[in-house]
Amino acid sequence: MQGFSGVQFGPGGGYVFLSDNGFGGRANSADYPLRLYRVGLMAKTAPGGTGRVEVGTFVKLRDPDRRVPWTIVNEASRERGLTGAGRT
Repeated sequence: MQGFSGVQFGPGGGYVFLSDNGFGGRANSADYPLRLYRVGLMAKTAPGGTGRVEVGTFVKLRDPDRRVPWTIVNEASRERGLTGAGRT
């Protein structure tokens, strides 16, 4: 799993992380699928805690309804999965 660009509180006390744009740059990230990851963080504190991170399920970002107003890498596909390259 690559790095993350954003984080938000998720349902049930967890977090939702937005994956980074891919493999370091647009030019080499056309095949990197953008995703939202559900993550559980159990901090290790002085009085306790496990210090564990649990990566749960993910949601692939896609645009089957053609709402993205520019041409994307997967323009011709039915699912129109969004990638780290963004535009073509």
